[in-house]
Amino acid sequence: DQGDQGFNPPYRFLSIGNTGTRVLAFSEGSDSVANAVAVITPSSLGTAHPVVTFVPGFDHPVWAYFNSDDTTAYVVNCGAECGGQQASIQTLDLTTNTPGTAVPVPAATVAVVNNSTMYLAGTPLPNPNPQPCTGETTQATSCGLLTVFDLSSMTVTNSTPIVITDGYHNR
Repeated sequence: DQGDQGFNPPYRFLSIGNTGTRVLAFSEGSDSVANAVAVITPSSLGTAHPVVTFVPGFDHPVWAYFNSDDTTAYVVNCGAECGGQQASIQTLDLTTNTPGTAVPVPAATVAVVNNSTMYLAGTPLPNPNPQPCTGETTQATSCGLLTVFDLSSMTVTNSTPIVITDGYHNR
């Protein structure tokens, strides 16, 4: 039993598996809890198994999508845009609670999945210059990027990210 250890930070994002047997919680902040995924297993309530297991090894995770049998979660690491190092997609083996290797992407604050294709939107930090808005009709001085990612091969499929306007990408 881990009590409320780690539940002091605000958990802002939740991802629920297809069967409801796993819930992943993601914290904001800059401490080690913000770089861990809280794996919640509701079926463990009242048993000797932990209800919450903290899995470190992520870079400011914000979302996750589950494969069809809920054995793997594809975690979206926000990285630099959320105070970390590098945006990426990273698997989490839910049979062993083991993180996989992070695959870097240009930026990722939100994602949507269609079959095995993940569409990621985010705004890269201006290191050293902001992302130009080439090809966009906008008054913004910097833009975001849309990246297409193949979950089955864990690779970025568009060699050049698509320029989108900056801001909070929630649509």
